[in-house]
Amino acid sequence: MERKIKGIALLLFSILLTLGFDAMDWTWFRFAFFEIWWAAIFILLGAVGLAMTLWPEDQ
Repeated sequence: MERKIKGIALLLFSILLTLGFDAMDWTWFRFAFFEIWWAAIFILLGAVGLAMTLWPEDQ
């Protein structure tokens, strides 16, 4: 049950970060030679939270 709560918290946190960075108009950051979209990072973080929530726990 604790892992599901952490997954939901991670999912909500990624939504909050995505909306916050979009509101502040921070859309891209540069890493080495790549320009990476902030929302893509937070969407992957939310996918991890969703997997933690929906994946069955070991008994």
